[in-house]
Amino acid sequence: MLDRTKIIDNMNPLEFRFNKNNDFIEFLLPLTKYKEQYLLVKQKDKKYNSIHYYIISSSRYQVIGRFDISDYLENEICGITYHIIDEFQNRGIGQTVLSVVVNDIFSHQVNLIRILPINEKSAHIAEKIGFTPRSKRIYELNSLDYQEIQSNCKKNSI
Repeated sequence: MLDRTKIIDNMNPLEFRFNKNNDFIEFLLPLTKYKEQYLLVKQKDKKYNSIHYYIISSSRYQVIGRFDISDYLENEICGITYHIIDEFQNRGIGQTVLSVVVNDIFSHQVNLIRILPINEKSAHIAEKIGFTPRSKRIYELNSLDYQEIQSNCKKNSI
């Protein structure tokens, strides 16, 4: 179990930083393409009616990235924004985390996820997971397409 008192979060905005007083759910992420191990912590933000997934370096307990989700518990549609600090980009972390986050979101009967990528790298990560562009700035993945992608992945691994 992760010791919440050791977590260091210097990411902006300040109001979305890890709250050491709130409950959280901890995930052990699959290894990245460079065989690095990270933790993912999911925390409900009641003030902003959102959910945050914090990517934590398992060796330094530092928050190295965050995925912010509009509260999917009240809607069938949710939005995702994400950022990983520069030092940890281009390591496969974003793709690994986005896969876990999307799987978690769809397990809560969400029908549609939207991502508004801020740059080409973010758009590329979304496309690798199965999101399709609906406009220059909006990428979407619906639950039926996601189920089909998962089914095809299982068939290909057999």
